[in-house]
Order: sequence, then C-alpha cells, then structure tokens
Amino acid sequence: MNTKKKTIALLLMSVFAILVLSSVSLAASIVKIGKSVRMKELKKDIVYSVDLDGNGKAEKLEIVDDLNWGGGVRVKINGKKVLTVSWDYVEVTLYDISKKDKTKELLFSWSEDNDNYETEMGGIYVYRYTGKKLKKIATSKFFNGIKTKITKAGFAHDRGFVKPTGNGRIIMESWVRSSKWKDQEFLFNLSYKIKNGKLVLDQEANHKGNNGWASFDKFPIKIDLVAFKNPTLDNNKKLFTVSKGTDLKEIKIMKMRIGNDLAAIQIKYDGNKGWVFFKTNTLMVE
Repeated sequence: MNTKKKTIALLLMSVFAILVLSSVSLAASIVKIGKSVRMKELKKDIVYSVDLDGNGKAEKLEIVDDLNWGGGVRVKINGKKVLTVSWDYVEVTLYDISKKDKTKELLFSWSEDNDNYETEMGGIYVYRYTGKKLKKIATSKFFNGIKTKITKAGFAHDRGFVKPTGNGRIIMESWVRSSKWKDQEFLFNLSYKIKNGKLVLDQEANHKGNNGWASFDKFPIKIDLVAFKNPTLDNNKKLFTVSKGTDLKEIKIMKMRIGNDLAAIQIKYDGNKGWVFFKTNTLMVE
C-alpha cells in the first residue's frame, strides 16, 4: 500500500472512530428514569428517558437554558420545544403526585430578583404531559420576607420538595413560625393539594415536624404550654403542662394539624406526648 493510500485509510479510520465515539457519547448522555422513581431533580442539557403520560412508552425529556432570558429554561420532549419558563432562576423536579395514575408531573420552582439582587418573589408551576402537550394544572406564589398566614401558605423556595407518598399531595419542607413563641421557627413537611388550579394547604393532613430550629441559642418559652390528649378541643383531656421558662429545645415537635381557626401541634416533652393549640393567625410560614 503506497503512502497516499495509507493516508486515506488512516483518515477514514479516524472519521469512523469519531463517529463511533460520538454515538457512544450520545447514548451515554441519555439517563433512564424508571417507573418506581417518585422524585428526581432534573439537570440541564441531559436527555432523560421517562414515561411522562403513563402510556407505557418513554419520552425523551430535556431541560435547556432559555437563551432569551438569563435564568429561564426551555423544555424539549422528543426533540420538540413544548414550554418556556422565563424567570431569573428556575429549577425543575420530576414528581409522581399520585399512585392512582401512571403519570409523572413536572414541578417548576421559580424566583425573581429585585433591583438589589435579593430574591423578592417566586413560586411553583405544576405541569402534566398529556396529548403531546404540557398542561399547567396548578400554581403557587410566595413573597420573600413577608409572613404569610399558614392557611394561605406559600413555601420556602430554598428548602425544596420532599419525596411524595403518592396520595395526590405535593410535600414541601418549610419553616413555620409562631408569634406566641417570639417568632421562633420550626421545620415542617407541609402537604399541599391541588384545588381549582392552586396549591392549597391540606387541612386534613398530619404535617410531619422535622424538629429543625432556626436558632441554636437557648430559647426559654414565654408562656405555659398546656398539652391535651387529642388534636381537637371537643371532649379533650389535659395531660401535662410545660412551664414558662423551659428551653424550647427540650421540646420535640412531632406533627401539626391545621384547621380554619385553630392549629394543633403535637409535642413531646420529658417522655410525654400531647397537643398544644394555637390560633392559625399566630402561625406564619415562609
């Protein structure tokens, strides 16, 4: 084989090797998401293979930057752009809201800066893929730094979502603060349901307390806490009292029930469990 033929042969082999490596690279960039995955934060510029509409066939899902907006994103399904979400910051989470259907929803957490580059507002869009289109099924908004009544709660965008239980609810980790306890904050997994296109706090749920604290300093409570046997005041029985001056960190926050006027928080103190009551207008969330 002469030098010219050798050169051509080497060139063809190089082109073939590049094509092979490119195809391997493209194949490796596809991430499969199985039916059993309930929640997954999606990263940009990765192609995910996932059955969104529950028809048994996986879609190719990709999140890319919106070049016309600093922090916005575009959503591609099967190579076609189906949605643009244009805010300063957008994060996308795959979320399986209900076990009763086979669909998986997309949650878009977005926020927007003000002129001082401080997060001023944000929210959530909930989308479901149906009929080869992404359909918005719910929204929620929050305003940073503004206390929101818990019955009209937004969410703390910097905390994030919690793995769903499949009961048709979206669960978010949020700080709840009590004006009775000098605005000391407690960490809860708040459960939201979809109602008339909005995310609303589930008033039938037991919202799990994570026993997180916003402060690590000693915090003596300013009032006596009277604990009862049941989370409702009807035919209830007093169990024990936590005395004024007790360090709040000696009290474990277990869970919370929220009504229109009253919220009941289950606490554990000195080995005993009981429910203490607050007017809902004394509890705020952010």
